Amino acid sequence: MPDYALAHAYPSRLLPPEIHGVDSLESPLLKEVLGAWRLLALDDGLPDKPSAILPHVKPHIKRLHLSEVEDADFRFKIVGEAVFPGLDEPLNGRLVSQHPDPGIALRFSQLMTAARETAAPVRGISLRLTEMRSHDYRIESLWLPFGEDARVTQILGLSTFMPLN
Repeated sequence: MPDYALAHAYPSRLLPPEIHGVDSLESPLLKEVLGAWRLLALDDGLPDKPSAILPHVKPHIKRLHLSEVEDADFRFKIVGEAVFPGLDEPLNGRLVSQHPDPGIALRFSQLMTAARETAAPVRGISLRLTEMRSHDYRIESLWLPFGEDARVTQILGLSTFMPLN
């Protein structure tokens, strides 16, 4: 595996995300995706199949990622090409904890854990701070759980990026 720090020269700092309820979503895009998820929710409040939401989010497919829950970790199943700009290695099939950027691994893990433990959508606010200010962002994200019988088996995520410079 190539050395991410040397290949890209901008790994992010280990900053934990803020975790909020979805009532505070700012992004119209994330609100729209949340609305589609809510239409699919079953009586226990959890849609069972992520594939059902894909027609609703098709214009944003490059920015989506879907992970499967694996004990205390998560495995990337689908990663849109715009999710990790500048990262030239595929992550499909890899654990989130194996992400080459430790800051991203930390934030994704904490946000997905919150969605898994609550079996409810989660809003995240993260700062991606690097050695190169041109790659620094404020990120608002939405994490949507899917599963059966209130047991989360998959989590779909979507993020919006606002440059900090």
